[in-house]
Amino acid sequence: IRDSWLQAKDENARAAFIVGKSADAQIDAQVKEEAERHKDVLILEDHLESYRGIVVKTRAAFLWAFAGNGCDFMLKCDDDSYVHIKAMVEDLHELVASNPQAEHLYMGDFRMETAAIRDPTNKYWVSHEEWPETHYPLFACGCGYVIGKGVGEFLLSPEGRKVMDFMLPIEDVTVGIW
Repeated sequence: IRDSWLQAKDENARAAFIVGKSADAQIDAQVKEEAERHKDVLILEDHLESYRGIVVKTRAAFLWAFAGNGCDFMLKCDDDSYVHIKAMVEDLHELVASNPQAEHLYMGDFRMETAAIRDPTNKYWVSHEEWPETHYPLFACGCGYVIGKGVGEFLLSPEGRKVMDFMLPIEDVTVGIW
């Protein structure tokens, strides 16, 4: 990512790679070395890396972006996504210039009427206890979405932090619920 699309970011953009710990001490040592070299890796020391734990990393990313770095927008994307960052930044500048409500942005490829999967052999399954409804509310697909600082400020408020206590093991659905 650093050697491809991230090179196109301008001086106002910041990047962070949010990672959990590995079950392999050698991998953890390599990640720590990378973090020291690039200064853009946030290691969650108390979080073991797993697919069903991505939501914990996403919450940490929101805190990093909106509490610690004063970002106007945050792009969350998967490591296998390719972002045309210049076009995205231009679109966000246009949006801010034309819409005073832009800071409340939640932008992405939205899914609606997505059924909850109950089969525990499926990567995306949730139990009835975790989510009793048959369908999820509207949410942006987790491969990439943008959150505005107004949403981030809400999530950092006492009420928003209570909202973020609710976490399904499916990150993009959880963000849509928040």
